[in-house]
Amino acid sequence: MSMDISVFHSYGLLISENSISKILSYLLPIWKTKEPDLYNRFSGADPFPDFGDYLNTHYGVNLYGNADALRYYRICDQEASEQEIGDYFYFLDLNRSPSLFHTAYADFEEIIQEVKSRIGDILPPDFPFEEYLLEILGETWG
Repeated sequence: MSMDISVFHSYGLLISENSISKILSYLLPIWKTKEPDLYNRFSGADPFPDFGDYLNTHYGVNLYGNADALRYYRICDQEASEQEIGDYFYFLDLNRSPSLFHTAYADFEEIIQEVKSRIGDILPPDFPFEEYLLEILGETWG
């Protein structure tokens, strides 16, 4: 029997229980009248895994499971993040990452615009991007 260990280093938007709560607080009143099937599906007590799967299917959000030895930093200021991530989480990877020869984005606002272009239709207007746009480093075991 063998164990697979994968190392990852990504930049993107964390989709955690906290951010899903913020997103659904915004979406559920809209969906109640415009998308009753989605409202009924996600208005339950614990929508986290199911809503993450919905985001994976419709928005290309990735699931990171069995994550261990995680370190994560806010992209806006490179400060260590205080987010509670848990054993598994969903993450919308950015399209570009920095390299030795160039930066990936001109500024933080350009990163926000990329995320909005991909999933902006489900994010509240006051979504706290500074808290959820992260650089993550870690390992997954499986």
